[in-house]
Amino acid sequence: MEEVNYQTDNELMHQLDGHDTAAFGHLYDRYSTVLFSLISKIVGDKELAEKILEDVFLILWKRIDLFDFRTACVYTWLVNLAKNKAIDELLRQIGKDHQPVYDDDFERNYILPRLSLEIKTLELKYILHIRKKLLDAINSLTDPQKYVLMLMYFGALSEAEIGEKLNIPAQTVRVKLQVAMTALQEKFERLLSDD
Repeated sequence: MEEVNYQTDNELMHQLDGHDTAAFGHLYDRYSTVLFSLISKIVGDKELAEKILEDVFLILWKRIDLFDFRTACVYTWLVNLAKNKAIDELLRQIGKDHQPVYDDDFERNYILPRLSLEIKTLELKYILHIRKKLLDAINSLTDPQKYVLMLMYFGALSEAEIGEKLNIPAQTVRVKLQVAMTALQEKFERLLSDD
């Protein structure tokens, strides 16, 4: 029978800061599926997603000292770390913008997330609770709204690149993104208030 770990994310991160391999294992068990799903959506390739997931946890292990414990937002930090790493890898795969050399400075400045102290701490249990509501909110958007959001967040395209793809001006893309985000936020908040 699998051991259940009831420690909070922040408690595990503090233990990981002391190079506790058991805490590392618990964080991996807790987050690898969620992060793999996100990475897969961004890169669209299972083998590449597995490699990036390994890289994300390697970065977590070696850069734990750069995690800002004042935020206590482990979930948000890991999701942003995975997103940043996946997008960077995708850009490197397609040779976009001749990405700079990936070194320690690049990793610290462009891959590691910097979170605001105002972000609310979220535990995975709560995230899984609201996941269905978020998916319902996304699915209630129009197809064009969903498409433009997917191009921006999972396709790693700029407003200008989306405009080129859709054959519309970048300013129009900006407006479409704002409308889609506003609609998503309103629908999601409405669904959350039903709890």
